[in-house]
Amino acid sequence: MIAHPEYQNLLRRACACRDLGLPWKGHVYRCPKFKFTGKGDVMSGKGSLLHGGRWNSAGQFPAIYASLTPQTALEESLESSRYYGLLGHTIFPRSMIAMKAKLHDILDLTDGSIRKHLLVSKDRLMDEDWRNVQDVGKEAIAQAVGRASHKVGFEGLLVPSKAGPAAANFVIFPHNLHSKSQITFVNEEELPE
Repeated sequence: MIAHPEYQNLLRRACACRDLGLPWKGHVYRCPKFKFTGKGDVMSGKGSLLHGGRWNSAGQFPAIYASLTPQTALEESLESSRYYGLLGHTIFPRSMIAMKAKLHDILDLTDGSIRKHLLVSKDRLMDEDWRNVQDVGKEAIAQAVGRASHKVGFEGLLVPSKAGPAAANFVIFPHNLHSKSQITFVNEEELPE
């Protein structure tokens, strides 16, 4: 993977944002394929490690992608199928999984002042076709921001979603979780092992 040409500058800016990390608690939602609903699968980040995502390149580090509402989680799943030319009904069966998160150090990229510190616009982060960039062996700008944020130790990112202007996603870096941070399943007893 060829690093984004701005990565070193982004890394310096992310370091300068260390004091801007915030605690965050609330519910997040995932809408995985039915076959990946086991407790270990939902919280592993393996899928993004293998295939990449908007905020992490394939092979770099695991990231758990979640949304702040069930509607956004479903829309994110549908967007992925549309990208690959699949009809909406072909992505089912899927499950909706709710988790309760309590993290101590996240970077809020839905906040324009934080993006200003990083010198990247929301449009630039959201409009680039990260899949196409990754497919040609390069790192997309959002992936570079995610890598820099991971490298400096943030537990995760609160990020805009393409599902709508007010929609947001949560990207959790499982290897960076603090010892007092928690992510627990809602109705855990109903999930397969």
